[in-house]
Amino acid sequence: MRPLSVGHVLASALFVSFTLATSGCSQLAGKQLENDHAAFNTAVADAMDRQMLLNLVRLAHDEPTQWVSVTQINTSTTYRAAVGTSANFQGLAFEGASADAGFSYTPTLTFVPRQGEQLANEMMAPIPVESMEHLVSAGYPMSWILFLACERFQSVQSFDVNVRDGIVTADSKFARAIILFSDLQRRGLISLSLVRVPVIWNWEPIPKESVTLASIMSARTDNSVLELREDGKGYDFVSIERVPVLTAYDGIQSDANGRELCEILGIEPIARDWKLVGIEDRIPGEFLTVRTRSLSAVLRLLSLGVDRRDNTMPAPPRAANASAAFASLESGMTSERLRELVRSVFVIERSASAPSDAAVSVLHAGQWYFIREDDRTTKQAFAMLRDLFDLQVKPERTNGRPVLTVPIR
Repeated sequence: MRPLSVGHVLASALFVSFTLATSGCSQLAGKQLENDHAAFNTAVADAMDRQMLLNLVRLAHDEPTQWVSVTQINTSTTYRAAVGTSANFQGLAFEGASADAGFSYTPTLTFVPRQGEQLANEMMAPIPVESMEHLVSAGYPMSWILFLACERFQSVQSFDVNVRDGIVTADSKFARAIILFSDLQRRGLISLSLVRVPVIWNWEPIPKESVTLASIMSARTDNSVLELREDGKGYDFVSIERVPVLTAYDGIQSDANGRELCEILGIEPIARDWKLVGIEDRIPGEFLTVRTRSLSAVLRLLSLGVDRRDNTMPAPPRAANASAAFASLESGMTSERLRELVRSVFVIERSASAPSDAAVSVLHAGQWYFIREDDRTTKQAFAMLRDLFDLQVKPERTNGRPVLTVPIR
């Protein structure tokens, strides 16, 4: 056998070292991506939490809000290989080598300012009734959703939030309805869900002579049907729609709170489904009408929980639960009492120095505003507000708008 030269041995050593280094690339990269995935998620969540908190603080001080959205996460990955070899030779035998390698990983978030007609419409338009159902399905209490999002349920009027301190012209029965909703939901006698139901779109029968094969086929392409009425006097135009439905279950007719809620809403105390529609006037039949607030009004309402710089009064005692706080609505409400009500369940605290026990905090005008880590009620309401914002405000393309790219450190 031809003996190997020292150069051949060194080349072999370097090749083995490089192979050892690069063979671990996929494992190192995979581990790095796994770790940074959580970092990206946390960075985006923290940015959106601080934005929401900052805008609540701005509203509390009569300042305009400003919104941004995360449109892209950019990453730059650089592989570095620092290969060190050690070799001992017993004659011409190669005994071993060592190598190490690593990655330099630089992530960035791209933010786009949100402004213009689309955002204004989304912020100021009434919250869809379907969004109320989505929040219930997500596990939020129906009482909280009615308190925050509902201005009127059937003929029962809630308070109106149209200035900083809130102008309240509320029917005391609204507070009672919230409490009853909470109790009946907890005991499984009512629920709010989004179900597929047949909807008849015509009030009067469609004459038989106006129904043709072409109109029947056209209806089928729209996932609808022209259905002959039971009395044979014409047709109904019927489609299957996903509709928010308030369901009253068997037993509500014999329950005192169930009968009271039905009396407040002006409906029969029987087990059945009631379709919720977001219109102003009551309509006959199997419908319950709801007028909702805009997202801007919900934000303004919760901004009453901010400890303002010009407000030196301490926060009122925390309510034992939301139902206990809502009970104070039954005796009527003034603007200052509304502030007390909000701050009894939702508090954004203020301090001159950065807090050490904050779930989320933001610096504004030299003061720190924050939600305490152990304040579960405020954190839950804040989480619901974040989810409601995501339901209401749709993502927007950059369309040439200026962007700010911020590295995560």
